[in-house]
Amino acid sequence: MKSLILPVAITLALAFAAPTQAAGSYAGVGLYDFYNSDISLSAGTSLNDRVSVHGQYIDGLDFVLRATAEYRLEDGFYALGGVSRYNGAFDNKSGAVLGAGYRTQLDRFPVNITANYDTALDGFFSVAATAQYQVNNKLAIQAGYRINSNDIDNEFGLGIRISF
Repeated sequence: MKSLILPVAITLALAFAAPTQAAGSYAGVGLYDFYNSDISLSAGTSLNDRVSVHGQYIDGLDFVLRATAEYRLEDGFYALGGVSRYNGAFDNKSGAVLGAGYRTQLDRFPVNITANYDTALDGFFSVAATAQYQVNNKLAIQAGYRINSNDIDNEFGLGIRISF
């Protein structure tokens, strides 16, 4: 339990580092399928019009933490970098995450596609797609699927996201 406190505190501090009036702040909770997981907690915020930070906790393995920063490029593209931590009965591994993504709007559904490489767990590539249904300007239903390489389980999530 002690090993969980510091990574969670760092992830939450990263996610809520910007002033509360920054556009794009959110918190989310959802059902998540990754190894033996059931839930995922996420949070993030925009630091300015180009940079945002995000944190995710998954109760898979013993726990999984991911903290990333995104830098908005042009025409919906962005670069991302961050850190990951996978704690489990088999091993405890930390890694660096590097990748790129693309955001677009399909009708009323914001869609996000991301490709990245995580150096943890002997390194693996991921391609993920998420879509949201905006219930109103504060509440969204979000679903996503991530395909992982190197015998790492694929991931599926379904949850809610609250913007503030």
